[in-house]
Amino acid sequence: MRKSILHLILLIASEHVMAQRYAVYHSLDSIKEAHSASLRQLSSNMSRTRLDSVRNSYKEIEDSVRDMAHDYTDSVIEHMDRYSHIELSTDLSSNQYYYGRRGPATGAEGLPALKYYHKTGLYAMMNADIYGLRYSAIRTTRAGKTDTVSSQKTEPDLTFTAGWDRTFFDKWDINLYYDHTVIFYGTDKNLLSNTLDLNTGFDFWTYITARVEYQFLFGGAAHDPYRKKLSNVLQFDLYKDFKIYRLPNSAILSIGPEILSYVGNDNLARSRVIARNRHGGENIPELYDNFFGLMDIEGAVNVQYRTKNLEISLSPHVALPFNEIPQNLPPTVTQASQLAQYRQNQMQPPVFFMTAGLRYYFKFWKETARHKNKRND
Repeated sequence: MRKSILHLILLIASEHVMAQRYAVYHSLDSIKEAHSASLRQLSSNMSRTRLDSVRNSYKEIEDSVRDMAHDYTDSVIEHMDRYSHIELSTDLSSNQYYYGRRGPATGAEGLPALKYYHKTGLYAMMNADIYGLRYSAIRTTRAGKTDTVSSQKTEPDLTFTAGWDRTFFDKWDINLYYDHTVIFYGTDKNLLSNTLDLNTGFDFWTYITARVEYQFLFGGAAHDPYRKKLSNVLQFDLYKDFKIYRLPNSAILSIGPEILSYVGNDNLARSRVIARNRHGGENIPELYDNFFGLMDIEGAVNVQYRTKNLEISLSPHVALPFNEIPQNLPPTVTQASQLAQYRQNQMQPPVFFMTAGLRYYFKFWKETARHKNKRND
């Protein structure tokens, strides 16, 4: 008798889910409504103990069906890497920051981007980096005196990227890419403008994701042996996403605390600052040392709102810099070996900044039974 009742419950639940597949996509609570209606029909012919047992079995079915509905709702973006598509996005940052180092810009930074992703994992992307450069321009007056005038210009950079990105077993991510940045200010437009990047992350039992990233930056003037043409950066990252599904329009809200750290050379940030100062006419020491070590520790909370093809993100960050070189070095510093004594080894005051993003995914396929089955594998 008990087996037949459970079989009846499972049959009712399965038929309801299949018949209401698209209703589930829009309202997960419809599962509970079907369960309640079925239990009301059975409660008059069952004892309290047996009814509680059926409720527990029903709860297991409900959890299983709800997990399936979660995956189905989240699959448009979550599993987008299985299909060819285009991504159009724009990101904003309240402060320019290179691997734990302040960049040459002050104020907000904008990064509009266009990306094409092929279902094989190959992708190509182009993005602009738009920011305001503020520097002191040294000018000579008619009387022959020199004067320092503060000025600011909006400067864009363009970056072209080609790479390969893949997720295995829904847990292991691998991303490999090369990019080249075209810099529109300063004299060394090719200094550290090329990047080879390999990053990988693994989701440990859905509890926490660990990620390691290695970047090798290169490029520079061949005739100048004193400027660093190589830079190595390692990033270590731990984060966890908490997802909330019960939102209107089949939306997903993800809240993910994150802690990360950068270890490596700070030549990139230093080269950009030097290029800015030279562009403004300042005569400052243009020196690079062989420093390799901890650059910063950052904490962040990543908030993402996804609804079908649209993704909105917001991330407040706090960065704790280490081993920085002061922006203004004494004029007596003329040798790279002297830089070490000016590095601020102790932790510096925290830097707060915010990032925000808007991304839209353009699909190249129509919904078919094959796509639906593949998304739910």
